[in-house]
Amino acid sequence: MKKAIILLSALAILGCEDEDVKATIEGNTRVFAVDGLKLEIGNLTEYYSLEEAKDLIIIPNNLPEGDYAGLSNLGIKEEKQCGYIDASERTCFLSGDSSTCLPNTVKMLGVEIYTIDMENIDEAAQLGFYPTIASHLGGKYVDFDITTSHCPITGNEVN
Repeated sequence: MKKAIILLSALAILGCEDEDVKATIEGNTRVFAVDGLKLEIGNLTEYYSLEEAKDLIIIPNNLPEGDYAGLSNLGIKEEKQCGYIDASERTCFLSGDSSTCLPNTVKMLGVEIYTIDMENIDEAAQLGFYPTIASHLGGKYVDFDITTSHCPITGNEVN
C-alpha cells in the first residue's frame, strides 16, 4: 500500500493524465501505438496511415507500431481511445538515440490508446506498444504529450 501511495504521488507531481492515474489505481495501464502521421511534403500537408507513410518516409527505430491482434489476445479492458502527438518540434522515442527521431516532415502522429492489465505491460511492449505513462516519466523515454481526441470510424473499433 505504501508503494501505491508513493507511485500515485509521483504520478500527480509529474502531471500524468487522469486516465493514467485511474488505470493504475485499477491495476491497469494504458498503452499506445502510432496509427498514422501528418506529413508536410513541399506545400502539401496531409494525414497518412502508418502503412502509407512507410512508402513516403523512413520510419525511425522504436516507433511504437503495435500489433493489435496480439494485444487483443492479452485482453483489452476498455474501448479504444484515440489521440495525437504534436511532432512539429523534434520528436524522438528514446532519449539520446537519434535513430528514434522522426524526420522534420512529420508534424503530427495519430495514436490509438488501449487499456490492459498492468501485468501484461511487458508483452504489450514486445508487440510494439508503449505505455502512455512512459511519455511522462522521461529517462529512457522522451517526454511528449498525448492529446486525446475523437476516433475516426474505421470499422476496427473494440467492442
